[in-house]
Amino acid sequence: WNGTLSALYPKPDCIQRDYINVLKPISGSEDCLYLNIYRPLHKAGGELPVMFYIHGGGFFAGSPSPDNVGPQYFMETSNVILVVAAYRLGPFGFISTNDEQMTGNYGLKDQKLALQWVQKYISAFGGDPDRVTIFGHSAGAASVHSHLMNNNKEGLFSKAIMISGAANAPFALPLNDPRDQVVQLAKAAGVTEAENLSSACLVHALRSIKPEDLLLAADNLKLWAEQPLVVFRPNIENDTWPGAFLTKDPLDPFIPFGTNTDTPWIVGNAPAKGEGLVIALRLASNKNLQDELNEKFSQRLSITLSLPATCDTEDVIDSLVTEYMDGKRELNNETLNGFLELLGDAYFIHPTYKV
Repeated sequence: WNGTLSALYPKPDCIQRDYINVLKPISGSEDCLYLNIYRPLHKAGGELPVMFYIHGGGFFAGSPSPDNVGPQYFMETSNVILVVAAYRLGPFGFISTNDEQMTGNYGLKDQKLALQWVQKYISAFGGDPDRVTIFGHSAGAASVHSHLMNNNKEGLFSKAIMISGAANAPFALPLNDPRDQVVQLAKAAGVTEAENLSSACLVHALRSIKPEDLLLAADNLKLWAEQPLVVFRPNIENDTWPGAFLTKDPLDPFIPFGTNTDTPWIVGNAPAKGEGLVIALRLASNKNLQDELNEKFSQRLSITLSLPATCDTEDVIDSLVTEYMDGKRELNNETLNGFLELLGDAYFIHPTYKV
């Protein structure tokens, strides 16, 4: 780098379409891979431990900006350096042709690259590269779990914290056929005969499409309303692919231990109902959407819960409705709290117990 880089203001968020927001706005830029680094004005002597935060947002939204995740709480302690990293989102960070042409997990690899940068340069900011704790919420926590599943072989961090999220959560589980998703996205974006194209040609075609058009085309991957909320997800890579990141299936959420690179970790959850509200924010506040859900209750509840095929049965639906919604197959003001509790348990609490 030649000259002086102005670091007075945060850079744009990674380009995204925020389905959590009622208006589903498109915002951000493809030029987004930056770090926000904060250090206390008055610190004790010696290098400080580093907290490296991975933001949430379902792998399709979110921001490292201080407007969203500011440093004030940590800076008041005067005891840590805080790093908040951006990573690619949605189709730019999490699609794959399931081969070497487009391996996927680019958002996770961005996080790893940021951690490698921290190892090289954080000492220049007063941080200790040997004391880096990665932590994250929701998709950020699922990302932390993915890094842990890799056994931290490069020693990029020393501790880890997962807040309401895990790699085996329904929103983070890899697709059975990621290449088919790429084909469907390409067709929705206007690529003719996408199903007949080679992986190399698919990648070339997608790169020729305006990013905003690609985000709009992703609407066609939804099965009902904005559900499933998360369609772009991490992918299981073949360990022979260059730069492979996630080679183990998160359905078996094993974190290695008993090795020479063991990493202490903590996992916890916010209340289930609050996390469930994030999954169905529009549904919880929109009477018309509630009526649509009730018209095809079993089918649309299954979609909203991302139930696997083995659980997508009327018996399972009945048991869930009985447990959480007082046996009433209708979403309304009386059953809303139980419905949100169900979503929170399914997406956050139960996966944590499995970990």
